[in-house]
Amino acid sequence: MGSFVVKHSYSEEMTQISNIFIDRFMPSANGSYVKVYLYLLRHCDIAAGDEFTIHAIADRFENTEADILRALRYWKKEGVLDLEYDNADQIVSITLLPMTGKASADDNPYAASLSVPKAGDSSSFGTVPSPAEKIPKMPNYEHAELAILAEDREVQEARRMIESMMGTPINESHLNVIIYFLSELNFSLEMTFHAFETAFSKGKRSPRYVEKIGVHWAEKGITDIEEAENESALFDTYYNIVKKHMGFSRTLAPAERTIIDGWKSYHFSDTILTEACKRTILNIGKPNLNYTGKILKEWHDAKVHSLSDIERLDKERKNAAGKSAASKIPVKPAGKGNGFQNYPQRKYSEAEYSLIEKQLLNK
Repeated sequence: MGSFVVKHSYSEEMTQISNIFIDRFMPSANGSYVKVYLYLLRHCDIAAGDEFTIHAIADRFENTEADILRALRYWKKEGVLDLEYDNADQIVSITLLPMTGKASADDNPYAASLSVPKAGDSSSFGTVPSPAEKIPKMPNYEHAELAILAEDREVQEARRMIESMMGTPINESHLNVIIYFLSELNFSLEMTFHAFETAFSKGKRSPRYVEKIGVHWAEKGITDIEEAENESALFDTYYNIVKKHMGFSRTLAPAERTIIDGWKSYHFSDTILTEACKRTILNIGKPNLNYTGKILKEWHDAKVHSLSDIERLDKERKNAAGKSAASKIPVKPAGKGNGFQNYPQRKYSEAEYSLIEKQLLNK
């Protein structure tokens, strides 16, 4: 990128830092962002010819150019500085804006600990308020800026992982969300990927839906994967259906959630999952996730997509069972009597009848 000029109206003999910046802006800012701002203060009014560039700042702090751009965008959003671009979307000027107003106890959360309570004041000494953290909105990245941010190692790795999961290249809107999570919400690579994974597991691929998941986690102060998984479990449709129709009144164990997560690859509707849970209870009289899994696998193999498909499958199974039972019953030959009647009868001659008669009379 081209060089630019940083301007201010302070004395060049020292680097002056506003108390408002220290009290109001610095506590909630990323440490690396603070370093970039202080470095800009130190190098105000350096001419463009002195090669003060994004690359030079990144090299000074052993960061990427994307890291520096994230810091500049953050401070612009906070109203601390302004950026001027040329027609090619290159930064040509950074103006540090004045911080008007007086730093007060509201700006400095530690101000209460510096004051001595009056006699008779029963309030706690040194109480530190904890104001709710403001969640930054997703910036509207300039095209050239987005291209540079996309070269960041973490962004590239997140992109690779998400595209592998989706099976298709992501679009620019998805890329915006990735950068927003990593730079503005300070998510880790794992948290960023998990937000996309959570959305896709619900059949949602909209960048806006993924963004809402990340913002929700940020508002809840969720910072690691385990917390995110527990939070997702409270709102996961599959989990709630299983708990409701299996009669679970407790939180699902991680092992149980793993089994249920395996069913999501079938992409069944909530109605079909509900039917599988009901059949599990009716057939064996108790909740059994492995039994439910066998039902769902059978339906998946049979290409079931609706309840009518299940009814068709039930009829086919019933008809097949009837034919099988009928084939095992012996069939009596037509026109023939019982086994005794079918025994071949012996024929006697007249001489044999006379002989038998004489033998009977002589007894």
